[in-house]
Amino acid sequence: MGLTQYKTTTQSDRRVFRLLTPDGTIHETSNLRAWAREHSLSIVGLTGIFHGSALSHKGWRNADTPIDPPRLFGSRGKFDRSQQEEIVGMIKAGRSNKDISDEVGCHANTVGVYIERVGVARQISEEFCFQSPSGEVFKIPRSRLGIFAKEHGLNYACLGHLWNGRQNSHRGWTSARNHS
Repeated sequence: MGLTQYKTTTQSDRRVFRLLTPDGTIHETSNLRAWAREHSLSIVGLTGIFHGSALSHKGWRNADTPIDPPRLFGSRGKFDRSQQEEIVGMIKAGRSNKDISDEVGCHANTVGVYIERVGVARQISEEFCFQSPSGEVFKIPRSRLGIFAKEHGLNYACLGHLWNGRQNSHRGWTSARNHS
């Protein structure tokens, strides 16, 4: 029976995390868990900063992540005039938040917040179109979407996500927007 050898990490082998405090000071640490505990921060929140799933946590940021001005301004709902007009036009045309965010270059939730803040009415479709896994296209009136979901063993909310472009498929079903 052989012994398993484990490599002991030295101080030079460890990853160094550079954190930018809310007041602009840069701190370095190689033990993120201890750092989080010491500063009363969530380890999940801090790891999100370094994995890219979060921009900041309680004002703390990754010091090595550059600020992308359009995204930063967009995340606060401050689009420039040309972007605002472009977004309003796409909303009125019935485009999904995901489509709009991809074109403008911000997060889909940012577009949702902007829509709520500005109060732009989206063109509401009276009919949904979905393609079954077998290829058959179903046109469903808005008022019968819940019944349709139950009859076909589908989730009502997932169908909404599918129609709005937040989800690509649900149990093999896809959006058939081009058939509406």
